[in-house]
Amino acid sequence: MSTTLEFFSCGKTKSPHRLVAELKQVFSSVEARSLPTHLRYLDTFDWRLYERNQVLEALGEGQEIQLTWRHLDTGELHGIAWTDAMPAFPRDLPKGSHWARLGATLGIRALMSVACHEITGQRITLRNNEKKTVVTIESYSVNDSTLARVKGVRGFEKEYRKALEVIQSHCRKVNIDPAREALEGEERKPEGYHPKPPSNRDPSIRTDRICKEILLHLVQVMCENEPGIRQEIDTEFLHDFRVAIRRGRSLLGQLKGIFPKPREQRFRRELAWLQEMTGPLRDMDVYLLDFGQLQRQLPESERQDLLPMRAFLADRQHEAHGNLIRVLDSARYRNFIRDWRAFLEEPVPSHTSLPNASTPIGEMARKRIWRLFREAIREGEAITDASPAENLHELRKTCKKLRYLLEFFGGLFPAEKLDTMIKALKVLQDNLGTYQDLQVQQESLLGFRKSMGEEGALIDATDNAMAALVTLFARREQVVRDEFSARFKIFSAGKNQKSFRTLFRPRAKQ
Repeated sequence: MSTTLEFFSCGKTKSPHRLVAELKQVFSSVEARSLPTHLRYLDTFDWRLYERNQVLEALGEGQEIQLTWRHLDTGELHGIAWTDAMPAFPRDLPKGSHWARLGATLGIRALMSVACHEITGQRITLRNNEKKTVVTIESYSVNDSTLARVKGVRGFEKEYRKALEVIQSHCRKVNIDPAREALEGEERKPEGYHPKPPSNRDPSIRTDRICKEILLHLVQVMCENEPGIRQEIDTEFLHDFRVAIRRGRSLLGQLKGIFPKPREQRFRRELAWLQEMTGPLRDMDVYLLDFGQLQRQLPESERQDLLPMRAFLADRQHEAHGNLIRVLDSARYRNFIRDWRAFLEEPVPSHTSLPNASTPIGEMARKRIWRLFREAIREGEAITDASPAENLHELRKTCKKLRYLLEFFGGLFPAEKLDTMIKALKVLQDNLGTYQDLQVQQESLLGFRKSMGEEGALIDATDNAMAALVTLFARREQVVRDEFSARFKIFSAGKNQKSFRTLFRPRAKQ
């Protein structure tokens, strides 16, 4: 009982003040204080709490905010605490292992106010003759009705039942948490954000129609994330924006002959431009997010030596954000989004001379996935210990294209077979991605050292720390390179090749 909230609806018949008066007839000590006037429900942009049937409630503002973290279905309390500022990131949450679990759920995403009510009400504390709190009731009016929520204290079940008798004389228990109703009543619906396009399951639909649906979903993802980029809420807005761009570029590049060439070329060119324009800010975001991890690569006595680099990166991040905002404000960007969306919303023509536009998507997807798989096998088999790094980077790009097609059109094929194939592909992608990251990190650190030196911001200790990281990453790069052969063998194993061949090799025409 002490870890669960129960909710009651009192309609318009029992105001908070009337409830206090009735409780005073039963309990000798009833203390009532006004509740803060702002009740907010917090979640991340991608609904990480709601999808776990949880809610974080913030009652109040300024320097006195009550946080209540609970389960939406059972009312079970995961945590109650008071704080002097509205939390945004895990570091802002109260201390304690249970709040750390909430922080792990949030990850690098920021908390946002996803619903807000102005309320009037009272927090009613019931105490026994020994002045111990036995029941806490929060009764408040919102949207012309009165709600009450009750929390008991373990060991005082009798007093809890007496309080419920008073409340239930005019109020009815509700089994749906008011937070759920508040969230689902908002214009932006819970769990309404889906960065990945829905996977079609009908292989007979025309390729141009399916591609328009996928690309329209991706441009919507871009537009949904744009405000978060502008407001710098968290770094995942830009991440999802860029992933949507990459997916769109990959689809246009892999499924050709479905759209008029001049339009396809223009939209591919504009997506490539946006990918380039968003890169500098994303690079700075990643380095600042991983800065603590960079420090931990060094002996503890040298970790503080990297702090001048963090200041340098923060300045570059601020500069890159300003540059990106100018891009988003530009006529070129606005015209692209307008024209891109308008084109994608146009119905596909009933008759077309384009070679692949009316091809059934099942046939088209199977052909392209099979071709990319064979290309990945050929590229991987050609790589030896003496091969240049560029060969591994080309294989990495081929694997990424293959992965995107499997995501786009996975619904056309048996999920259990596809999962095994994607798992083998991911093993290889992880190796190739880490190899690429280590190379880029070395190049970036050398570039940062040069720029900091030119600006007079590089002291000897920082220079030595950055040089040590470059050396460390070079060693790890070789270790990862040595692991490539074993990773590729998993992907190119006969069983995996047979699965791809069975599922995707185009059937011979009769």
